[in-house]
Parts: sequence; C-alpha cells; structure tokens
Amino acid sequence: MATFTRTYEIVCELFNCFESSTGLLRMKRSKATFPIICSSIQNLAERRFTYGHIAQLKYIMPETIVINKILLRDDKTCCMKPDLQVNLLVDSVEDSAMQKGENCYFAMRRMFRQRLVDFLHETS
Repeated sequence: MATFTRTYEIVCELFNCFESSTGLLRMKRSKATFPIICSSIQNLAERRFTYGHIAQLKYIMPETIVINKILLRDDKTCCMKPDLQVNLLVDSVEDSAMQKGENCYFAMRRMFRQRLVDFLHETS
C-alpha cells in the first residue's frame, strides 16, 4: 500500500508541475507542445515525464486537459512533423467547486488530489 501511495504522490506532483508549466507558457503566449511541457516538467519535478504520465493526468481530470494533434514545421528538415498540443482548461473549474478565497488554480489542484484519493480507494 505504501508503494501505491508514493506513486500517487508522484502523479500529484507531476500535475502541479504540469499546471505551473502550462501557466507559464500561457503567460508567454507560447504553444504548449508536449516536448516543451515535458522538458519543463522534468526540470521542475526532477523526474522523467512521459506520454503515459499525461494519459494518467487526463484520466483523472478529463474535462480540464485537452490534447490536440498538430503539425509543426521542423527547421532542420523543412518538413512538417506531428506533435501534441496539450492545454489545461482552467475555466473548467466551476465557481461552485471553489472554496471561499480560493482561485481556480488552487481549486483545480484540490480537485485533482481529491479525485486521486477517490481513485486510490476504488482500486484498493
């Protein structure tokens, strides 16, 4: 049970880093592609971030994480290559879900932790 709990703590940490990374990219008005988010999360969390991790995050919060397939121009080969654009819909958190004095980012993190705990209880 302790190893499962540690695994879920890591997933929660990755979600927090994901939220921070997408927020920074949104402020810079940059595209949130998977390689950019991946390197940012790996720097923040000091652990590897994979497609499997983004799938786990999307499974827990499907209404807030949007993944779109896009084509980007590769400057080295001058060809188009497929990539994933990953966005976090902060507006998906309803006002009724927020506690007094809480902004939508804290509410989303709290909701994610609660859903993760609920998932842990369902699977054990």
